[in-house]
Parts: sequence; structure tokens; C-alpha cells
Amino acid sequence: MERWLWVTEPRFWGTLRGGSLDHGLLVTWTCDKRTWHGDLALLYRADLAKDIAHVFKVESDDPWLDVHPTDPKRDAWWCDATRVHTLQHPLLLWDLREDSRLDGWIALQVNLHALSFEIPHHIWRALLDRAHPLDRIAFRRSGGQ
Repeated sequence: MERWLWVTEPRFWGTLRGGSLDHGLLVTWTCDKRTWHGDLALLYRADLAKDIAHVFKVESDDPWLDVHPTDPKRDAWWCDATRVHTLQHPLLLWDLREDSRLDGWIALQVNLHALSFEIPHHIWRALLDRAHPLDRIAFRRSGGQ
């Protein structure tokens, strides 16, 4: 199982507050071409929130190419996933930048300017350490130990 950080803008993450993207419902989201069934993805909410606030579990066996969500001249990889948890205490970008264990993570080095980033094991552990205890329990229940 791999772990990913998916980056999204307010016009997309704004719909996560309820409605069609409630917990447990299947959604289609941009992902990495190496994403596979059972992988976990954290959702980074760009612009206004600047935090990691949701956990998704990938349901599709193989990602597919389709039109990029913000640039119709490009393609993007897409996956089916379900939202399995909303963090009670989102991980704020400011706090992530202050954590020296995350200094070498490419996602922060490029200011989260991509749709998807792999989360190496040591980075995942650092993110878990930063999470609220109740959120850590939810991560583990989702398979993200």
C-alpha cells in the first residue's frame, strides 16, 4: 500500500462539506498513475484553508487518463476513492513547514504545485506524529499505520 497527498483548490474541496462527497460515497479524484486499490490519500486543501483535512481510500484498480481539471489542454490521472475520515484537527501548512522532519519532502519543496505527491514512509510517520490522537486512531483504522 502506498500513501499519497492529493492537492485541490477550493472550488473542488468546497464540495466536501457534505452532499455528494459524504463519507463512504465513491468519488472520482485526480491521482498519480502509480496509485492502486487500497492506497490511502490525504487531501491538501490549497488557497484559503492551506491544510490537510481529509483521508481517502482508493477503490479503483488502475488509474485512467482524462482531461485535467483546470487545464483542458492537458490530461490528468484519475482514480475512484471514498472519503474515510475528516481530521478533527487539520494539519496546517504553516505547522508542516516548521517540522524539520518534512524538509526533504518534495511536496513542500515545490510548494505543493502539482495534483499528487507520494508520501514516503518516514514522512507518513512524521505526519501521523503531528496528528491529533483521535485522528491517529482513524488513520490506523483506515489502514494507514
